Amino acid sequence: MRRFSVLMVFWLAIAGTASSADDRTGRDKVLADAELRLKSIYEKWEFAPATFPGKWLADSYGYLMLEPSKPGADPDVVKYDAKSGKRSIIIGVDQLAVPGTPNRLVVQRVFQTLVATKFYLQTRTGNWLFDSKSGELKKLPDEIPQLSAADAFSPQADRILFRRGRNLAVLDVASGRITPLTNDDDRSQLDNGSEMSWSPDGRQIAYLQSDSSKVRQRPVVHPTDPTYPGCLFSVVCRSSIEQAAEDATEGVTEELKHVDGLLLTGLQHG
Repeated sequence: MRRFSVLMVFWLAIAGTASSADDRTGRDKVLADAELRLKSIYEKWEFAPATFPGKWLADSYGYLMLEPSKPGADPDVVKYDAKSGKRSIIIGVDQLAVPGTPNRLVVQRVFQTLVATKFYLQTRTGNWLFDSKSGELKKLPDEIPQLSAADAFSPQADRILFRRGRNLAVLDVASGRITPLTNDDDRSQLDNGSEMSWSPDGRQIAYLQSDSSKVRQRPVVHPTDPTYPGCLFSVVCRSSIEQAAEDATEGVTEELKHVDGLLLTGLQHG
């Protein structure tokens, strides 16, 4: 009987050890699977939605893509016909030699302006304008920010409208001259050009000016890392509170003025 008891205790000890080992193995497997899943999400981007990098042409009959002619080569600017799918090179790498140097531009982003032969190129060495008719490659001033859409260009593609801080300015492409259109202090409560547009003839600009001087503010806690709800470190900042709905359209005014031959129409919201 005693021997049976000893054997029973020994068997229970072995069973307990095996159960503990199984638990650790199962836990390790769960952690390993979780690590693989997290890496596939945040490192390999396997769950990221598919995107289409093409840019429509102004007439919508085709779109532009950046594609190398062979593996490892710098990309050409390629056009695809929307109906037939026909592929043609619009701007080849050999056309992107930087004037006066042996270097070539590497295009990272491209779109067509409203003038069919002129293309905006965002490259590793700044912003450029390419004329496919003349082959001219012109560097834009470093002050010009990266542009996101063709509507920054005038309909004739001879001027570029852009934001500089809280203000608007326009670049004359031919001369490189930049003309400020508004001159509000960056520390003021005025913000110009959150929405802006050229007129069809390129002689007028309409833009929205927001005046938040009468918008009330309150202190709020802003976590330095919002992905961690229990974050120990936070800062206190002041956040604007939108006023009642009836105040939303109150004080909207229209301002007209001429700057450098342009008629500016400013809709002020305050």
